[in-house]
Amino acid sequence: MADDDSDLLALVAEALREDGYDVVEESDGGRLLVRLSAIYALKGTIDPIDLIVSDVCMPVCSGLDLLLGLRNAHWSTPVILMTGFGDPDIRSRARHLGAVLLEKPFPASTLRERVKSLLASTAAGGS
Repeated sequence: MADDDSDLLALVAEALREDGYDVVEESDGGRLLVRLSAIYALKGTIDPIDLIVSDVCMPVCSGLDLLLGLRNAHWSTPVILMTGFGDPDIRSRARHLGAVLLEKPFPASTLRERVKSLLASTAAGGS
């Protein structure tokens, strides 16, 4: 997951870890992009990422730019984007690219439900 807000990054990561998920934290979209590129380059020799949770507005690479790059590379990895600026353009772009958009602030239970649902859907071959 990626977020430039270290407090939110820690809170979201902890909530997901409490649910039993392994969480990799990155402080911006650029660092997450580098990590994803390494996974792509190694083609299965390391654990794949099952789900990406990212803030929309970050330095280096926005969550939407990251998502667009993934989709252009034909990655169907489920993505949850978080934003404090849920304007219609952001909502439309996220939906068009197949992401779930959560508008801050949101309850941890909403995040947990979305993560569980997306991972169940992926496991069932629905993504």
